[in-house]
Amino acid sequence: MLVSFKQILLLIPPLLCVVMAGLSSLPETFDRFIYDALAKHYSPINLQDRSVVLIDIDRRSLEAFSGWPIDRSIHARAIEQLSSAQVSSVTYNVAFIAYGGFQNHSDQALLNAIRQNGKVILPMLAEQNQEMLPFNGLKLSGAKVAHSELPLDSDEMLRRNYMHAGIGFPRWPNVPLATLSIYAPVKADDFSGLRSPYLNLGFSRRWSRDYEVLIPMGIDRFLQQAPRYSLVDLVNGQVDSGGLKNKAVFVGIADAQLEPEKALAQGMFSATEIHAFNFAVLNQGYALSPSLPIWAVALGVLVTLCIGLVSLVSMPIWLNLSFIVTGGILMTVPLMMVSVGYWLSYLPMLVGLVLVLLLSAGRFLWAQKSPE
Repeated sequence: MLVSFKQILLLIPPLLCVVMAGLSSLPETFDRFIYDALAKHYSPINLQDRSVVLIDIDRRSLEAFSGWPIDRSIHARAIEQLSSAQVSSVTYNVAFIAYGGFQNHSDQALLNAIRQNGKVILPMLAEQNQEMLPFNGLKLSGAKVAHSELPLDSDEMLRRNYMHAGIGFPRWPNVPLATLSIYAPVKADDFSGLRSPYLNLGFSRRWSRDYEVLIPMGIDRFLQQAPRYSLVDLVNGQVDSGGLKNKAVFVGIADAQLEPEKALAQGMFSATEIHAFNFAVLNQGYALSPSLPIWAVALGVLVTLCIGLVSLVSMPIWLNLSFIVTGGILMTVPLMMVSVGYWLSYLPMLVGLVLVLLLSAGRFLWAQKSPE
């Protein structure tokens, strides 16, 4: 009994290291590497989505409409074409911030097209602690305002998004969620995400975010099959309305010289492509939410105990096999959780495994050197 107790005491240092590693800043850096690797080779959702159509403001459209900015009457004609095609929603990822007033016929044409469609999503911006709303904050009929922020990590890579954000209070849904609220309102009420602690800190004049989610995996494969057309073809009536009916249409800039693309693990993508992909994933009822560190620590502790007991403690064979099987199943939990929409860090578990193996190897070498 005494020997077994001493053997069990050997597990205390690895377990303490597991807890410290899981609650430190190390998992964030490590998880970026794992996330990027998974994103290139794994997709937990069905990529054969048929709900999205992309309309590109591409180089050909810019040349046809005399460069950027395109006159708002052209955007009005595009929305009118989409209305005639009976699309389910129009996400127009262009910031119509300035407003020329009632004397500006282009503005009025665009406002009328938005009003008649009734299912338009427009982005708002935030600069210098001020929210910049479409048409200078004019009360819009037929449009829903959403935040379009796509925040980069410190290495300039895009991996996460926030379901809600805003100055002082995160009251604006992001573009994918706002689109879902029009395309499938029932689904829009059922979203997940890691909550922000801002609610416990009072109000702030700074940009506030809530409901953090990771960008799902598989955007490159999704875009390979998503139908897309040029804005000039849509405006000129050269897009078959049958391919647009009942679709969620995303209109946005597809020219890297005009709007820089975002870097993801799978490559470079425009903001509109990313919003469209996130919407398609939400429409399938999936969101990849980070988990609190305590759950990764708990998993790491359990795996470390299972493998540690097998490696460091003398037990019957049947008990060893039970712990090996249990530990093996627990090691697959993070990947299984990704498939249902939750991200658990592998780092605490790996720290425990490495330390247990080092201790086991050290004991073996010590036994080899010790006289019989």
